[in-house]
Amino acid sequence: MASTTMVHIRVDEKLKREACAALDGMGLSLSDAVRLLLVRVAAEKALPFEIRVPNTSTIRAMEDVNVGTLESFKSVTALMASIDENN
Repeated sequence: MASTTMVHIRVDEKLKREACAALDGMGLSLSDAVRLLLVRVAAEKALPFEIRVPNTSTIRAMEDVNVGTLESFKSVTALMASIDENN
């Protein structure tokens, strides 16, 4: 039997709760998910997903979402009219 070691991490309580709920729906524990991540990183020598730095436009949009100033539309027609106005 392979020896095991303990890994301790600190995460936001809400993040842990939401992740555990999502993983539970997949039949996985948090430990299972971390183990799967580590197996992939060890095998591929890379993260199993792409990490990108958001550009300025994306950062502004993310900030708008966070403060609630993001413009929304009730229909595609209203969206297109707004785009036409701004061009």
